[in-house]
Amino acid sequence: MRTLLRNLSIGRRLLVIVYTSLFFFSVIAVVFWYTSAKSEQMSDRIDHLNTLKEEIAETKHLYNALRGHLGFAFIINTETEADRANQLKEWFKNHQALLKESTNRVKKHQNLSPELQELKLKFLAKVEDLSALSQNNFDKILNSTSSDSLKYQEVKEFLFSEYSTSFQNLINTTQTLEKDLEAESHTLILEIQSQENTAKWGIIIFIVIAGIILFLFSNLLIQSITRPINQAKSNLEQLSEGELPDVILNENKDEVSRMIGSLHQLVVNQKQLMDFTRQVAQNNFSVEASMYNGKGPIVQALLQMRNSLKESAQKEAQKNWHNEGLSKLSQLLRNKNMDHQTLHATLIQFVVKYVKANQGSIFHVVEEDKQLYLDVVATYAYERRKYLKKRLEWGEGLIGSACQERDIIYLTDIPENYVRISSGLGTANPTCLLIVPFLSEQGVEGALELASFQPLEPYQITFLQEACNAIAAELTILKTNQKIQQLLAQSQLQAEELRAQEEEMRQNMEELAATQEEMERKTREMEDTLSQFQHQ
Repeated sequence: MRTLLRNLSIGRRLLVIVYTSLFFFSVIAVVFWYTSAKSEQMSDRIDHLNTLKEEIAETKHLYNALRGHLGFAFIINTETEADRANQLKEWFKNHQALLKESTNRVKKHQNLSPELQELKLKFLAKVEDLSALSQNNFDKILNSTSSDSLKYQEVKEFLFSEYSTSFQNLINTTQTLEKDLEAESHTLILEIQSQENTAKWGIIIFIVIAGIILFLFSNLLIQSITRPINQAKSNLEQLSEGELPDVILNENKDEVSRMIGSLHQLVVNQKQLMDFTRQVAQNNFSVEASMYNGKGPIVQALLQMRNSLKESAQKEAQKNWHNEGLSKLSQLLRNKNMDHQTLHATLIQFVVKYVKANQGSIFHVVEEDKQLYLDVVATYAYERRKYLKKRLEWGEGLIGSACQERDIIYLTDIPENYVRISSGLGTANPTCLLIVPFLSEQGVEGALELASFQPLEPYQITFLQEACNAIAAELTILKTNQKIQQLLAQSQLQAEELRAQEEEMRQNMEELAATQEEMERKTREMEDTLSQFQHQ
């Protein structure tokens, strides 16, 4: 029963209650109708018996009247009371006709018990016999007179013997018939009362049983409806308070069960959404939005949020990477314990590794006889230092062009055999090539060349530009320091020469003193300039 109810919708369950109630009411109505019909049928039988009793009573009255007519005919004198005799004949004739009609009506009553039917026929036979006996002897009795003693005695004997006996038998039969009819009527009345009582109590018991069944059945149906509704209500209240309830699914196929199924799916989607946001909060931006089948405005909004946070996290990571790289580069540049060659080698190694390139080179601008050219001061490839002698004229090749134009060059379509990257599998052309000039306020100090199998991102290129600017500033300082050292060495050499030739050049002392002062002044200026560069 429960399984059957689970497969019904709420509307059909309510219809089941209605149809069940109608069924019980129909049964009560049928029982009531059957009892009423049965009682009515018995009432008709009682009416039929009462009618029969009335007709028998009428018949009894008529044959009593015939008897009276015979007695009156016995005492009347037809010779002296001819009119009365004629009137008596007329009455007798009329009562005979009425008696016949009455007996005919009695004959028509057929729906009687066998005993009553037999007694009725016996009654009719005696009535007919008495009527025939009266009819046959009426004239004889009427015409008898006391003067004819023999005839008078014969008539008198007839009346008080044969006729009286026949009449008494009829009376006895009539009384028996009336008594049996009364008993039959009483029996029918008792039967009607018994049936009505039985029907009444049967209906009462049936109503009680039907009420109990309806109550239990309705309670079962109501629970099958209200229990899932209460469960859904409780789950919705938990959802409204920010909790994720454990929605219990059932096998019902009604509207509420489908609603609970949708609620369960909503909770599943909410759990997936919560897991999605937790993963995103942990910087797992590769997580997919599987809730709501990956469709709908909520999913789109979540994906936009994820992508936005991913972009922000990437920018923050790039910023941190950028700042960390500049900080490490600054530490390298502030290390005064390395010579120029070691510093250049350390710088190119750091840059190549930090941007995850495959190889790199640093070129330094050299001025010779007022002509500029580019000289390779450091290279790095596959964890190995490579010192290659390479000289490029100013404006020659891509590196020369970048320095001449004072702008970066980034290529992803690299000319064949321009540069090759060696590995354990052989050599191959890189995917991208980046050339960044070292720019300072004094001009171009050199250039950085990087080759990589992986394309460089814009933030990496920005970092390399700033790194090259820092390297350019350091190269400028180094170049200035070199010039200062050269000037100091030259000054010392000149001082020694002056002391050796002091005697020969005494006459030029004043000029040399002036020259020395000038040199000291220049030295101070250079030291000030050097100090300024060091502070930068």
